[in-house]
Amino acid sequence: MRYLLLFLLLCGPAAAKKTTSPYDFTLVNQTGYTLKEVYVSPSSYRWWDHNVLGSPLPDKKSVPIHFLPLTIATSWDLKVVWTKPEWEPLEWKGFNLASLEKLVIRCDRKTGRTWFTRG
Repeated sequence: MRYLLLFLLLCGPAAAKKTTSPYDFTLVNQTGYTLKEVYVSPSSYRWWDHNVLGSPLPDKKSVPIHFLPLTIATSWDLKVVWTKPEWEPLEWKGFNLASLEKLVIRCDRKTGRTWFTRG
């Protein structure tokens, strides 16, 4: 048992780097504006997890979003906060992250329409 624990401690970090979650995806900003914060949480949560962006995401840039391999949820919510404080944050509820590899956020400020597409 002691050797198994030692093996797991020594190999755990290396193994963790190679594993991926079925919920991992690439977030692409095609809004024409910079995103200040992005939150992704299971729909069952009553609060938002931490901001998944390390820094603001400019237009036409993308960022990989990774989850812990043991994360389990069937329905997810997404919240976007703009760098412009006068713009209200946007929220989308109840989508399946396991069904996509890329999430592209798009915006038409003239009409006020913001949406996302799957790659």
